[in-house]
Amino acid sequence: MRRHTHLAALLVIAPWLTALTPAPAAAQGRTMYHVQDLGSFGGDLVGLAINRSGDIAGYAFMPDGTYHAIRWTRAGGLEDLGSNGGFTAQGVSINDNGDVGGVYVTITGNFVRVSGFIAHRGGSFESLFTPARPIVRVNTITNDGRLAGMIEPDFTQPNAFRTLADGTVESFGNPDMGSAASKMNAAGDLSGYEVRNLPGDEQQAFRYTTAAGRVDLGTLGGVASVGSSINSDGVVVGWATDVNELAQAFRARPGFPMERLDGWVEGSFGNANDINDAGVIVGAMGGTAFVYLPGSGVVQLESRVPSAERQQFLVEGMAVNESGQVVALYRDGSRYGTVLLTPFVDNGAPAITSASVSPHILRPADGTMRDVTLDVTATDEIDPAPVCRIVGVTNSQWRSQNADPSVHITGNLTVSLRASRRGPGDERLYTITVLCEDASGNGTDTKLFVRVPRPFHW
Repeated sequence: MRRHTHLAALLVIAPWLTALTPAPAAAQGRTMYHVQDLGSFGGDLVGLAINRSGDIAGYAFMPDGTYHAIRWTRAGGLEDLGSNGGFTAQGVSINDNGDVGGVYVTITGNFVRVSGFIAHRGGSFESLFTPARPIVRVNTITNDGRLAGMIEPDFTQPNAFRTLADGTVESFGNPDMGSAASKMNAAGDLSGYEVRNLPGDEQQAFRYTTAAGRVDLGTLGGVASVGSSINSDGVVVGWATDVNELAQAFRARPGFPMERLDGWVEGSFGNANDINDAGVIVGAMGGTAFVYLPGSGVVQLESRVPSAERQQFLVEGMAVNESGQVVALYRDGSRYGTVLLTPFVDNGAPAITSASVSPHILRPADGTMRDVTLDVTATDEIDPAPVCRIVGVTNSQWRSQNADPSVHITGNLTVSLRASRRGPGDERLYTITVLCEDASGNGTDTKLFVRVPRPFHW
């Protein structure tokens, strides 16, 4: 007797032996962040503001027990700006020129003085507190040198102020209760808060523009709110109390009521610290740093850091610039530190490293359903645990558009297939497509094969 060898049969053996035929699926991509630690002078380091170049202003705990204002740049690292002889200083704002504005505190006898300052890049620490212009805090310094923050006219309650292009100081608010400008955009619009004559002298958030004056932003059902930042569209973010008097992060767009930023944590404290012109917002929610990304909503900031760089517990997003870079605070034991998070889009698909199917041959062809298990592994540079799953099974002998009764997908990598074929001399081939995806939605697929062979003839 002579055994007949069919060329077609030899050609279909290779796929289930080699099994790996990866083809990247359509890349989705999502915003992720690379991490750079700013370092320290041995103690806490807190970043509060960032400019377009990624330069950061903030403050650091020094070995002598005082707090000094700092400036950090990628080229020069940490720079100690000092405290102008005081016992504490904070860099609160930084413009694109690298000029830092902030606040410092001195004590002479029993007298405590709070003063605003500017530290120009390459220049000295300049106090802004004079009897004629008693600025006590600089919360914004624009590229053309305009300022906003708090001033003490007549040495009474601090009030919100801004300076105009010609240097004129505009102070406004309730001189008996106090107010503050938290941020100023390039058009001169302000976010801030005013203390109201309510039970507890509660703070109330506002937006201030030249055209409309001060617009109260209200609350989320409670009695208090603070406007922390404003972008070029006049969108204010901050915190406001709800009906349970619990602070929540909010966004207030011009012409719209205040909106709560809902995230992954309900019933806990939240606050929004900064917003850029693209609408990206950063802050804290439930003791964890968050970022609001238009199109994605509120997400836990740490979840967008590659696992290999996820070495700190990020507790608060402090500032965001126009490139989307984020200044975030982390806790390391009892010490607080600061990282710069630089965004990138994860478009890299996982790599399938192994794939097999068992059993790959179904016999005898008795028409029963057989359990088939796949073993597929994948690795990804960003996501430590890509998910692999069956996305489709085709049957070479099924021509109908209806569901194939010989195929039943039972799990991510399990399927039930019928051990059957049409005609005693025909072979049935099941083609199983597996997709491995990372958390960003990038995927790679491969195909595995299961045969219901025809019997051998001699």
